[in-house]
Amino acid sequence: MFASSGWLSKANSLTTECYRILVWKNTNSYPFNDLPTSCLHQRYCLPIMPFFGKSQKSPAEIVKSLKENVAYLEKLEASESKKCEKVAEEVSKSLASLKEVLCGTSDKEPQTEAVAQLAQELYNTNLLITLIANLQRIDFEGKKDVVQLFSNIVRRQIGTRTPTVEYISSHPQILFMLLKGYESAEVALNCGMMLRECLRHEPLARSVLFSEDFYCFFHYVELSTFDIASDAFASFKDLLTRHKIMCADFLETNYDRVFTEYEKLLHSDNYVTKRQSLKLLGELLLDRHNFTVMTKYISRAENLKLMMNMLRDNSRNIQFEAFHVFKLKKDLLYFTCRHHVLELLLAEAFKTVMGSMSGPNVTMFKRFQDHWQIIDPSLFESGDSHPHVRPLLDPVDKDWFQSTLINHKGLRDDYRELLELTVIFLGQVPPRGVRFLAPGPMHHARWMSKAIYALKVWMFRSQFKLTAREEKGLQQIVVFVSRLYAKAWTLAPEAAAAPRHDLQLLKDLTTYMDNVNWDVGKAALTKLQGHLWYLSEELVALAVFDPLVTVEEKRQILTSLHTTVGDESPAKRPKLPSQAVSGLQLQDMASTNTRRFFQKLRLEDGFLDADPATWLEREDFRTAAAFVQGIAVINDHAERGVALIQEYNRKLTQDEEQLQVSRHRAEFPDSRKKTVAAGVAAQQEQEH
Repeated sequence: MFASSGWLSKANSLTTECYRILVWKNTNSYPFNDLPTSCLHQRYCLPIMPFFGKSQKSPAEIVKSLKENVAYLEKLEASESKKCEKVAEEVSKSLASLKEVLCGTSDKEPQTEAVAQLAQELYNTNLLITLIANLQRIDFEGKKDVVQLFSNIVRRQIGTRTPTVEYISSHPQILFMLLKGYESAEVALNCGMMLRECLRHEPLARSVLFSEDFYCFFHYVELSTFDIASDAFASFKDLLTRHKIMCADFLETNYDRVFTEYEKLLHSDNYVTKRQSLKLLGELLLDRHNFTVMTKYISRAENLKLMMNMLRDNSRNIQFEAFHVFKLKKDLLYFTCRHHVLELLLAEAFKTVMGSMSGPNVTMFKRFQDHWQIIDPSLFESGDSHPHVRPLLDPVDKDWFQSTLINHKGLRDDYRELLELTVIFLGQVPPRGVRFLAPGPMHHARWMSKAIYALKVWMFRSQFKLTAREEKGLQQIVVFVSRLYAKAWTLAPEAAAAPRHDLQLLKDLTTYMDNVNWDVGKAALTKLQGHLWYLSEELVALAVFDPLVTVEEKRQILTSLHTTVGDESPAKRPKLPSQAVSGLQLQDMASTNTRRFFQKLRLEDGFLDADPATWLEREDFRTAAAFVQGIAVINDHAERGVALIQEYNRKLTQDEEQLQVSRHRAEFPDSRKKTVAAGVAAQQEQEH
């Protein structure tokens, strides 16, 4: 037995030297300067055999052999194809051996000592630089091995240290060689993978990002080869999004140059580049770390014009991405349509007591519409005359409805009809007398259809056949409409009163759930709790302009505004638990974020530092109050437009095929089995 492996290594070296002499004797040429030692056995077809059997090469030997072969491969001319093939084969074998040392095999785990020795040899010999510089000369499988070898050695850690990252930081040319790899189609994708492995580490990403070579990406992402351009864009995106704080610093420091180049991408003739760049722009501007950059970008009119032009693009995807950037023009306030929210409440109550509807038309209401011509309008029954309903109507302020009908001259016809039907249902006579209009459209676009139809059908139930379930369900709906819904609907357009009305409706629904009808109250309350837009920390500011909010309540709101610190990103729709509703006050919704309401609308808010008793004397308050009075918090005109165009379309054509298509779209709004079955059942019911 030998005392050490060093003796064995020397013996094998002696074998190699003897082999060289043997070759010289047989060929009369000494090969020292022709080929690396590892290639001699291939050129002269003589095996290299150690005296003492087969030995496993050490990492140092493999690295040395690989470096020699790559260096020789670099010197060979393209015409020397046979030599190139042989040396390239040796390079591939050496790379496979290195990969085995570093990654192990399916049967054997990598040895820590061997990996450490290999890593040190890679650093000492600068083999990584050599491999990247000659990557195009290595065959396909060899390139894959280089990528795997590089990726694994970069990920290698010793405790919290990453030695390869430290090595690359001291040899930054590696990063720029990889970046320039996009200019060579043969190695672009391999270099891209290795570059992104480096970009995972902030020190290496910083070296690229703050270098002049970074701006090459604006060219690479527009290369004509799709795969290369896409890979370059992936690296480009990684650089700008992975390390948030560093990227924000870079964009702020180099704003003008970066976005001048970026704008060219947004004008690109390449659809993919244009769409990807627009999507990435949205991500960058929406990132909270880039708030300063976003503010600067959206403050420039030329950027707004660019987004507006993109909103007109033929591609829906471009329009969609442009909208996400365009909406950043202002920090938005969400003035949700209050009538739409109330429609959701009524629909949920309807669903609870009547079941799901198969389409926009309720079958029972359609039957009533067809039956109307034989109904005697004078033979109606009010809720006040019903022994079980009358006690439920006692808390209703009947005078409010009468007063509203008398004093509110600008009511739309369907709003007025709802109030008049409610007054009749409550057992009183409206100012214009008792009268019933013929049933009109019942499409969802006509907001009041369900409430109006429910009141009429229930009051004429003795002349119209209803099932026991239908009559019971309608009774629950009309009580809900007359006690809570009709008043809430009528008051919905008042912007300044929106927070007060929503808070009151929350409390009323809680009481209704406990004292009148648990199912209906719970359904409506749950739906409303998901749409408390006007009780957000920002929109509760509307309450300071509400004349029915007392001076003392406004003082309490101001106290919260000055002392209660709000969330950094306050919820647009706050979630208020049911059990806490009864004790809530408007000041509980206010915080330091409430002042944002005035900042976003660019309203003077100096009056907030004065006593509310003096506000009416201040010009800044009167100006802001006039502005708030003009805020639209309902969107009826758009929904009314839908109804009008449908009415116009009905008059425009009587073509049965066109009408049938429209009707089927209404009856079968989607292709789900449940919807189709319900629609067919409704059609069969109408036929019978």
